[in-house]
Amino acid sequence: MKSIKITSIILFLTVILLSVYIGGKQINSKIEQSIKENYQTEIDALKEKLNSQSNLINSIINVGNKTDSTTTTTKKPTTQSTTTTTTKKNTTTNTPVEDEVLFEYVKENGGITITKYIGKQTSVTIPNKIEQLPVLKIGENAFANSKVKSVTLPSSCEEIDWFAFYGCYALTTIYVSSEVKTIGYGAFDSCSKSLTIYCERNSYAQKYAQSFGIKYSIFQ
Repeated sequence: MKSIKITSIILFLTVILLSVYIGGKQINSKIEQSIKENYQTEIDALKEKLNSQSNLINSIINVGNKTDSTTTTTKKPTTQSTTTTTTKKNTTTNTPVEDEVLFEYVKENGGITITKYIGKQTSVTIPNKIEQLPVLKIGENAFANSKVKSVTLPSSCEEIDWFAFYGCYALTTIYVSSEVKTIGYGAFDSCSKSLTIYCERNSYAQKYAQSFGIKYSIFQ
């Protein structure tokens, strides 16, 4: 009788232990699942954050690359930079046209200084304006030793610099307006003996020609 009671007690305890074990296992499983779910949520949030940051970084890099690809190093001529312009001789107007007479020039003092004649024409008309700026000066040695025979200066010109036409052995005719107030030393040295300066009456050019024994002719 005692043995039956003991056996019953053992069976009862065994059932209880099994129940506790199984129940505990189920609880642990739920806890584990909960932990996994929470962990996965954090992982997903972290992934999303990293993706957002990655997209932001890529967009910044792309913008930088786009800026680099569209940026050009364009060199604008400064006020002292040498530029080549193409103009065409026009005996009726001093309007630049195209491709016959070539000058090198600089922008200074609000206007243009012709620094070198590099064309091959022997009859040259210098335009009043280049790049919308008035031609104010014929620079030092600008036409020196060239083969020009006739030169018409623009009405905008105010100065002829030193040796501007030095050694122009073929130069016989030059038209100078009354706006020219300065003619530098040796501007017409070693030019043709038949050089005639065409100028306005009582202009600086007339007085210069008289002073240096250069032939001149008055035009209106």
